[in-house]
Amino acid sequence: GDELVDLIRDETHTCYQGDRTHHHEWGCGCGQCPACELRAEGYRQFATLPATPLPTMEVSNG
Repeated sequence: GDELVDLIRDETHTCYQGDRTHHHEWGCGCGQCPACELRAEGYRQFATLPATPLPTMEVSNG
């Protein structure tokens, strides 16, 4: 859910320049290196997806 997205965005880092000072909707980074461009594009694609609830599973005790 949102908590996992926040964790990934706020606690992971992929910028080739090591930039942690520029904050974007997709996370921290320079915004120009290939890693930042890829991460930004992936986040844009993810953000356009409709929220889909996880399927529920029946648990059998027998």
